[in-house]
Amino acid sequence: MFLIVDTLRADRLGCYGYDKNISPNIDEVATQSAVFDQAYVQWASSLPSHASIMTSLQPHLHGAFPNGNELNPELLTLAKVLKAYGYTNGAFVTNSLVGNQYNFEIGFDRFFDLAQVEYTNSTFSAWVHTLNIIRVIDQLQHSDIYTELAISWIDENKDKPMFLWVQWLHPHDPYEPPPKFLDIAAPTNGATDADKYEYDRSVLYDGEVAYTDFLIGQIVDKLKESNLLDNTLLVITSDHGENIYDHNVGKGPAGVYDSSIRVPLIFRFPKQLPVNKRVDQVVQSIDISPSILDILDIPKPKQFQGNSLKPLMFDDAADWQSVAHSTMLQKRRNFFALRSDDWKVILHVFDDKEKEFELYHIPSDPGELENRIETETAIADSLKQALTNWIGTNFKPVEIAYT
Repeated sequence: MFLIVDTLRADRLGCYGYDKNISPNIDEVATQSAVFDQAYVQWASSLPSHASIMTSLQPHLHGAFPNGNELNPELLTLAKVLKAYGYTNGAFVTNSLVGNQYNFEIGFDRFFDLAQVEYTNSTFSAWVHTLNIIRVIDQLQHSDIYTELAISWIDENKDKPMFLWVQWLHPHDPYEPPPKFLDIAAPTNGATDADKYEYDRSVLYDGEVAYTDFLIGQIVDKLKESNLLDNTLLVITSDHGENIYDHNVGKGPAGVYDSSIRVPLIFRFPKQLPVNKRVDQVVQSIDISPSILDILDIPKPKQFQGNSLKPLMFDDAADWQSVAHSTMLQKRRNFFALRSDDWKVILHVFDDKEKEFELYHIPSDPGELENRIETETAIADSLKQALTNWIGTNFKPVEIAYT
């Protein structure tokens, strides 16, 4: 079960230190899992990031960037590999950028994309009407039809090896959580509708997180009810974070600060993996698919760039390179980041070819507020050179400086 929550910051979950109780279901899963504290995505927007997760390739190699450029249908994906090994694959996605318009449906036996499905479509309608439609409707008050359809798909395929990918667009902007979950995010202590305070963006975002956590709880409960949970590899992550007043950005991912590129990453499979395990090495989203295959004893394809995280879960990776690279290429400014152990260097390349570096010590400055590029010169020079070398190896000059 691969659960990807769009736009979910790691630091908004209790299992990552958040002081609000808005993610009890994810937090409970985390106590039975290996949890990665320093997981980074390759690109802080939906299509390139999901493409990197599914193909285990850096964006400059899979080419599916920016949002709107389709995934190369010839590339191997996690779904294609699992299908070749006998898995029945289903996907329920609510972000059109990872839908069939962009080739993400390849390798799935059943693929439902919210943006593409019409309720008058005969295939979709026929399948929905084979379900217990009363149960579906009853659940919609505090659920969504895609979660319900995913649960029904589990019922339909529970007696065979299956791969389920569920992708929720919450808590992506616009933040519109159901009132019940908004009250969880910011209790009104009995206030009437007339005198409830005006919710700010942070509270609205938390309400969306609480809502999505509830939906994940429904998936987990279904696995429990079906006696499947402990025989299932359950992976929870996100495609990118969200700026909520961070770095003078009101909403949305921007650049390569941790608010945009650091995400939760949780692996639950108590029959094979440690429980209540924290991993503090730096890892990348291109490592997720190789890890899933390794845990399932499936060889890693040559295409996959990432490395299996399984040895880290068992403290058996002394030579692990604690490094992550993130990129975002935009029309007027390009961003590159290298996270190496406790330090992170950022490079901005502007459209006038000017370059600007920043350096942060993440453990002591998680908000990246104190730029140490001028004070930690030895570390800065080393990481600047490492990042520059990586860029020079992987990009043509025209790709990093607009003329």
